[in-house]
Amino acid sequence: MKKLLKLAPLFLVLLFNACKQDDDNTPQEPNYEFDTLISATEVSKISTDLVDGLISAYNFTNPETQIVYKKDQLNEVIVYSVEYKSTYTNNEPIILSGLVCIPNNTSLQAPLISFQNGTIVQHGQAPTKRVDNLEMKTILAAAGLGFTMIIPDYIGFGSSEHKTHPYHHKKLFQSSITDLIIATKEMIDSGKYPFKSNNKLFLAGYSLGGWASLVTHKYIEDNPIAGLELIGSACGAGAYDLVGIRDYLADLSYFPEPFYVAYLINGYISAGDLENNLGLYFNASYASLIPNLFNGEETKAHINSMLNKDMTQLLTEEFRTTFYSQPEKWAPIHHVLENNSQKAWNNTKPIALYHGTIDENVPYFVSKELYDDFMALGVSQEMVKFTTLEGKDHFTGVQPMLADVLNSLIAK
Repeated sequence: MKKLLKLAPLFLVLLFNACKQDDDNTPQEPNYEFDTLISATEVSKISTDLVDGLISAYNFTNPETQIVYKKDQLNEVIVYSVEYKSTYTNNEPIILSGLVCIPNNTSLQAPLISFQNGTIVQHGQAPTKRVDNLEMKTILAAAGLGFTMIIPDYIGFGSSEHKTHPYHHKKLFQSSITDLIIATKEMIDSGKYPFKSNNKLFLAGYSLGGWASLVTHKYIEDNPIAGLELIGSACGAGAYDLVGIRDYLADLSYFPEPFYVAYLINGYISAGDLENNLGLYFNASYASLIPNLFNGEETKAHINSMLNKDMTQLLTEEFRTTFYSQPEKWAPIHHVLENNSQKAWNNTKPIALYHGTIDENVPYFVSKELYDDFMALGVSQEMVKFTTLEGKDHFTGVQPMLADVLNSLIAK
């Protein structure tokens, strides 16, 4: 289950057009206009027995973080690969992809859970390309508990793999996630698919997915989706304060995942938010390698091996040491990191934060300080809850969080 972090939401198929009534009075499908949805193709089914088996196997291997359910509440799961319309930089139209997984039970009005996966680098790791993977099936099986699971591929993967992934780009993540939710709502409203909704929406994710869930929660509070009610979010171990992350990394002699840093800046360059000058941030021997490392084929392990886990060797001395003493020089990157962070606000829908105490990849203090900032604004503990995952690192923290979230939603 450690690879749950790696999940991330391809397929090009049916366009939905209203059917004309034949002369023999053959019943026609509902006439429905899709503004966001392009296509939805059934790509897999998970039987009720397999749903039970997958969840039971998870519980067996994770005895401390059990998912509590009753067999008679389980449903078969139908998995759709979806393409939908969204926007890229400068409002350029883009076609994106993701998964919509439904409980095959038309008498059930299922809430929607938009699950944002963690960091991936390979095109083959996109959720829509891993439908038959056992670990992915375990995530999809959650729909069998009575939820509609929505999993975006993100820009740079699936149908948009020709683009460079804009890692931690707030605006692009907000639009790509929200537009898949809207496309799912169109599927429901059209009457063409065998599922219904209670029009409740919940966001959840860990690592990159935690940050993505929080920034999307803020966006949806400010820009409600017609016909859907956001009921809350669960956000685990996200890099909510990107300036604070830069400061944390500046003088580290060891950071286990240097690819994160290169991925971040390369993504902002690809989106046009920073000038194409990697040498400003990375020492020359590494700066020249970075563009070709994020080609959708290389593994995280390979990218890490080509970089340096000593931040004093990977990053230029000026970027590390003059970030605050020469503010004008570093204003562009400071502005980008600030704009793509998520500060506390007076939220109107509940947020649950989770973070492991021994997380080296995204330090614990990031979530703790965010929680403290919410409290300083006068937000109640009912509106923002913080769960400390004692003794958990960036990989072992995901299991207790996801079990806690699912159990909370099942109980509602």
